[in-house]
Amino acid sequence: MVNQVLKQLDTPIPKYSSSRQGNPIILLGEYRFKKRSRHTNQKQEVHWVCNKIDKGCKAKLTTWNDAIIRIYNVHKHDGVYYTTTKKGNRSLVVNGYSYALKQETSVATHWRCSRYYNRCRAIAHTLDGRILKCMGFHNHPPPERSPPPILV
Repeated sequence: MVNQVLKQLDTPIPKYSSSRQGNPIILLGEYRFKKRSRHTNQKQEVHWVCNKIDKGCKAKLTTWNDAIIRIYNVHKHDGVYYTTTKKGNRSLVVNGYSYALKQETSVATHWRCSRYYNRCRAIAHTLDGRILKCMGFHNHPPPERSPPPILV
C-alpha cells in the first residue's frame, strides 16, 4: 500500500538492507539511513537518521511495521539555495525542487512548491536562511535547471 502511494508520488521506494558491519539500513533513492540505536519508543516506531549525520545532515525518517510514516528528507549535504524568478520574486531551491514564497511571519518564512497549482502540496519553512522543515512529497520530478549559484 505505502509503496503504491510512493510510486504515485514519484518518490523512491525504500529498500531495507544491512551495512557491511551487519547493521540495518534503509536505502531511499541515493540516500542511506541508519537505525538510531538509542531510540525505539513504546509505539513500536523506529527512528532512522542519514548516515552522514556526523557531517551535520539532519535528514531522518520514522518507520512503523517497515512502512515510512514520517520523513524529514532535507539533506545538509545537498544543495539548498535562494534564487529569483523571472518576475523578480524570491525562490527557495531544496534538492532541486523550487519553492515559492507563501508567507513571512515573525517566527518563520513559509514556502510552497512552485508547482502548487499543479496539485503538488510539498511545503518548506525557513528561519534566517536555514531550513526548519520540509513536509510532503512532490508529485513530479525536479525541474531541469542550471547549476546553483551559491549554497546557503
